[in-house]
Amino acid sequence: MDERKKLELVLDIQKTFSTPLENNELFVEIAPQYFDTESVTEDLDFMNWYDVPLQILVKYRIHFWALTADAFRFYLPAMLTAIIKHPHNIDTLTDFVIHSLTPKDESHTDSIFIERSSRFSTDEARVILKFLESYFDLFPPEEWSYSAKDVRDLNSAIQFWLSKVDGE
Repeated sequence: MDERKKLELVLDIQKTFSTPLENNELFVEIAPQYFDTESVTEDLDFMNWYDVPLQILVKYRIHFWALTADAFRFYLPAMLTAIIKHPHNIDTLTDFVIHSLTPKDESHTDSIFIERSSRFSTDEARVILKFLESYFDLFPPEEWSYSAKDVRDLNSAIQFWLSKVDGE
C-alpha cells in the first residue's frame, strides 16, 4: 500500500474514533487470575487512544484478550494505527487484532465477540472494514506468509463487518 493510502486510512481512524474511555474498568472479571491487572492498568492509563505509545501496545499485547468491550473499543484505533504505521515493529499485535475482529463461528455466538462488536458505531465499523479490506495491501502475500486459516479468518472478518455496515 502506498504511503498516501496509509495516511488516508490513519486519518479515517483519527477522524472516526474519538471516544475517550468512559470508565476505568479495563479488564474482564477473570483477568486477575492470569496477570497483575493493577500494574497493567497503571501503564495503560491514557486519556486519549492516540496518546498510547507503540511500546505500550507491543508490551501489553498479550493482555489485550482480557479487555472489556469498552476498553477494546478505546484501544482498537491505537492498535490499527500502529499496525499501519509500524508493521515491522508490532510483533504479534496484528494477529491479536485480526483474531479479535473475526467471529469465532458463522452463527456469531461468541459472547465476547458479540459484546465487543456491538459497541462500534456504523462509522467505526466502516473504518474497521476498510482496514480489513486493505490488509493484503498493507501486508502483501509476496512479503508475508499466510496460512489458509489466516485467509479464511480475514475473509470471515470482512464478511462480518460488511454485514454490520450494510445492516445498519
